[in-house]
Amino acid sequence: MEQKHKDLIKANYSTLVKKMMSGSVAGHLYASHIITDEMRQKIEAEKTSYDKNRKLLNIILRRGSTAFMGLRKALLKANQGDLSRLLMNTDEDSKTEYEKKLAMARSLVINTKDRGTSESKKDKRLQEQRCRIPLDDVNDLFLTVMPYKGILYIHIRHLAESHGRLIATKKGVTFPLDRWLKFEALLPDIQSYIDNVGQENDEAQWHVGGGVFVSLSPNNPTVDIRHFWKPDDATQPVPTKKGVTLNRNKLA
Repeated sequence: MEQKHKDLIKANYSTLVKKMMSGSVAGHLYASHIITDEMRQKIEAEKTSYDKNRKLLNIILRRGSTAFMGLRKALLKANQGDLSRLLMNTDEDSKTEYEKKLAMARSLVINTKDRGTSESKKDKRLQEQRCRIPLDDVNDLFLTVMPYKGILYIHIRHLAESHGRLIATKKGVTFPLDRWLKFEALLPDIQSYIDNVGQENDEAQWHVGGGVFVSLSPNNPTVDIRHFWKPDDATQPVPTKKGVTLNRNKLA
């Protein structure tokens, strides 16, 4: 494990040992081959949750290069995204391109929310241009922030030109603000998964709400964001055509 990652864990050590759900986190770490079954049993053998978390962190600090991101993923899978975010490096100089683009998206969300909806048609047309971030070089896929009936929505969608304007197509997904925040929390782990394609053995999938799932496959370094629905005769939700696939460049 790199020293900067050890420092992040140590800086948040007190919070982690108080709040981590050791059983769930250790289970995910074991499933991801970050810790062994013997290590998991040693964690469970401790009497209090505090001691279990201390044992877990002490083991993680001595593991290899994948242990840090493994811990962050395990926290996220255990529904402890707040703790996972504590381990994000906020050093501006070390930000990846996707983190910089995410900061732009946050700015769009805040600015659009502050402006409100009482604007003329001309102002709204100008606002459409201000509230878009192109996600590819051919300006086909955009991240767009727009209010609708007083509710703020974030779109990742393919647009098509019509009469001099870009019009939204059906190819894409829409996030209300609360679901966007859930998706945003997944981005560091999505990036890590893509960076380690070939080392990951399992598919990864997260539900961000409203039937929208984020799916990753070890055989294909893309991020599929798609609406699912559950037919009456099915036991599991199935993917629909309503969604978008992002490759490494579009995510970055």
